[in-house]
Amino acid sequence: MTTKSVEEFFVTANNIGNSPGLLDYVLAEPIPEWLNNVALRFTRTCCPSLKLEDVKTNPARFHGLCAGIFFSLGKMAEETEIPDLPDNPLAGEIRKQFDLMKQSEMPAIREAVSEAHTLPHDVACEFFASFAKGASGEAVCYSLERMGDNHTVQICLFLMSVRPWIDAKKVRNIAELLTCYRKILRACGDKFFDENPRAWANFSAQFRNICSEDGLRIANRGRPRKNTSDKPSTA
Repeated sequence: MTTKSVEEFFVTANNIGNSPGLLDYVLAEPIPEWLNNVALRFTRTCCPSLKLEDVKTNPARFHGLCAGIFFSLGKMAEETEIPDLPDNPLAGEIRKQFDLMKQSEMPAIREAVSEAHTLPHDVACEFFASFAKGASGEAVCYSLERMGDNHTVQICLFLMSVRPWIDAKKVRNIAELLTCYRKILRACGDKFFDENPRAWANFSAQFRNICSEDGLRIANRGRPRKNTSDKPSTA
C-alpha cells in the first residue's frame, strides 16, 4: 500500500467524532483558546491513555484508540434506552447525542476498521492493538469513574458544557459559573458541599485556578450607573 493510501486512511479515520450535530454546541468553530486548554486538561485527566502527541508521532495508535473508544461509546448508546422526557431539555440533548452515536459514528468506525485491514502490516498492527484497547471499554470505564470522583474532570466537563452561555455573555463572572454549578448539584440532590463548607471553598479555589490557568476570562459588565438626572440641584 502506498504512503498516499495510508494518509487517505487517516483522513477516513479522522471523520470519527465529526458527525454533524455531535457536540456542536461545544465544538463550534472558531474554538476559543480557553476551550482548547480545558479540553486538553480534561483529556489528560480523564483519558490518560489518549496521548495527543500521538497525532503527529504515532497517528495509527491515536486513531486506533479514538476509534475503539467511540466504538465502546457507540455500543453503550445502542444498548441504552433514554426515557421519553419531552419537558426535559437535558434528556432531549442526551438522546440526540446517543442517536448520533448510533446512526453516524458507528458506520464511520466500521468504515475505518474495514479500510485498516489493507494498511501496511506494522501500521495495521498498531491501529488494531490500540482499537482493541479502546473497544474493551476499560478506557471508557476509567473515564466515567473519573467523572464521578475527580473534581478536575467535573470542572472541565462543566466548562465545556456551558460554552454557549459563555460565548453569549450570559454570565458576568466566574462567581456566576460557580453558582450555576452548585444549583445543578442541588437539583440533582447532591448536598455534599452544603454540608461541607470547607470542601466547597477548596473546590471553588480549584475552579477559579483552572479558569485562570486555562485563560477563561469573563469581563464583568458591572452595575449600571445610577440615574442622577432627577436629583435636585445642590447649587
